[in-house]
Amino acid sequence: MHTALLGTDKRQLKKEDFPQDLAETFELVTEQQADKEIQFLHIASAAFNYRKCGTEPLNKSLQFTKAEAEERAYCSPLAHQLLGDIIAVENFPLLKLWVELCFRNNWVVKPEWVPVLLDLALMYKQIQSLLVAVTGKRGEWLKGFNEAWKAEEPLTDEELWQTGTLEQRKDFLRKLRSTEPAKARELLQQAWTAENAATKVELLKPFTVNISDEDVTWLESLLKDKSQKVKDEAVRLLKLCPGSAIVQKYWEVIKGTIQIKKERGLLGIGWKTVLEIGEVGNPDESIFKSGIEKVASEKNVSDSDFILYQLIGAVPPTLFGEHYGLDKQEILDVFEKSKKGKSFVSAFGLAAVNFKDADWLRAVITKSGNQFYPQAFELLPKDEVEKYALQFLGKAENAHIALDNLSKYFKGEWSINLTREIFRFTSKNQYSYTRQFYNQHILSIPAGILPELETFAPPEEYMKNMWTRTSEHLTQLLTLKTQTQNAFSL
Repeated sequence: MHTALLGTDKRQLKKEDFPQDLAETFELVTEQQADKEIQFLHIASAAFNYRKCGTEPLNKSLQFTKAEAEERAYCSPLAHQLLGDIIAVENFPLLKLWVELCFRNNWVVKPEWVPVLLDLALMYKQIQSLLVAVTGKRGEWLKGFNEAWKAEEPLTDEELWQTGTLEQRKDFLRKLRSTEPAKARELLQQAWTAENAATKVELLKPFTVNISDEDVTWLESLLKDKSQKVKDEAVRLLKLCPGSAIVQKYWEVIKGTIQIKKERGLLGIGWKTVLEIGEVGNPDESIFKSGIEKVASEKNVSDSDFILYQLIGAVPPTLFGEHYGLDKQEILDVFEKSKKGKSFVSAFGLAAVNFKDADWLRAVITKSGNQFYPQAFELLPKDEVEKYALQFLGKAENAHIALDNLSKYFKGEWSINLTREIFRFTSKNQYSYTRQFYNQHILSIPAGILPELETFAPPEEYMKNMWTRTSEHLTQLLTLKTQTQNAFSL
């Protein structure tokens, strides 16, 4: 080390520096090599190997038990081959499909695949428990020899809530709200004083799931919180509760502004329903503090109409039927027939979305066919979502939003007709919808579209070449998907 640091000009190695066993080697090197640097490197190499050869292995006895015998059957050779192919293309949805099907069939992987899946379990937290489960008894045994694998044991619900990351805690609350909303509220109430303001805001967000008037009392108590951000989040949630004071204030203003009356028809024959929309006036200032804007953003819309539009969109649409004694279709008809009321029809769509009223949303969509409601993809059933998506995918101004919402909320495989429309759009916008898009949605794409892939190629040569490469990639993924489904259905 000294010679290497100082240089061979200032300090040279001597035969006496080495053990007797290396004396002959030292002499041979110095005789055959005149260059001092080469001499140094050769001697250092010989000394290094000499030292390695003299090292004795650690003598440590290992005590361990054998792995228990597998109770479940191994996957077929074809299934294992497909697993390797899926790992090679690095497609998470296909890996998730493979593991789910393996678990559903109550099968396990062969021993040589166990460490592979345990390593993948470290990467893919979403399917970690499934990946570990299909390693069987051998996986349980092997985890004991690797601290990383042992550290990745799934947390219990209580551990997730107490020690999990913020995102894990939010996911836990979201799932609990879907089954036991009251219990989720009680858990957060118990932990409330121990959390900082930023965490409180984040932990409140899952309360949009199954929110109801049962949450109102606690949420209204949060309006006295020291943090303005906590107050704002509480207001946002209260605006989704029909029985909250905020929503009731909105409704009082609406009732005082909108009148629906029965009047005699022309020449006193029959009856007609008449809509009268007055001025909002000077409502309680708290309404504006809750997020209702005072000034219209469009020149041809009065401030009063703008305020009223926001208020209609912020109350349950069922209140109109209950108050005016009309069904949803009659309410929409009377607004649609009024020159002034027509502009408020889409506000009922916003209200239906805010209060998750699918029936009202259907009625509004039927009445105002050109108005686009992205949230319809979340509220409506699968067959209606497909029809709604087909209606807007061909329209440039809404196609991107329609496809993004379809991707987010649609569960299951697309129909052939819907897939054709999606591919017509995405093939023309390949810089926005790259391979990553098809990778993410491969489980939604039906294999039946394979014979038609070439028909979606754009006319431009450079775009056509891009689509050809995308089609080849799609063919590979769809083939793996079909083969995987078949391998586990035997």
